[in-house]
Amino acid sequence: MSGGEPPPARSGAGVARGLTPASGAAAVLSAVALAAGLSGCANGDSLALARKACAHVDRSLAIYRTAERSPGSAASASEQREALAQLRAALPIAASAAGEAPQWQALMTTLSDSTRLPESELTYALQAQCAVASGNGVEPPLPPTTTAN
Repeated sequence: MSGGEPPPARSGAGVARGLTPASGAAAVLSAVALAAGLSGCANGDSLALARKACAHVDRSLAIYRTAERSPGSAASASEQREALAQLRAALPIAASAAGEAPQWQALMTTLSDSTRLPESELTYALQAQCAVASGNGVEPPLPPTTTAN
């Protein structure tokens, strides 16, 4: 082959020898099924991670409620520090869950807000986000809204 000549054309439409349209379709379907199976594993992993993070959140909320019973005491201050430590322990786990499935980004963000907001400001959001984790990753239905007639 000289420098100005194009390379020889391949025979047949397929690049690989022996690849028929039916076997090509089967290969594509196999790849899609494999990808779907792997994404299901990732979502299952993310749910397990979210539940693990929420176990820390649940401990934190329980400790925080105990601390609220005797505000201003040394025991209360110690319990508030422990509650915050539980939230901080949940953060990297929630970040891993969010990396696996975007539905856990809100949980990760709320936990990261614990660095600048008091736990009292985060309680409702954390409870709602962890309710999703305990409900197999499905958000509970919103309560019906009522309008005044």
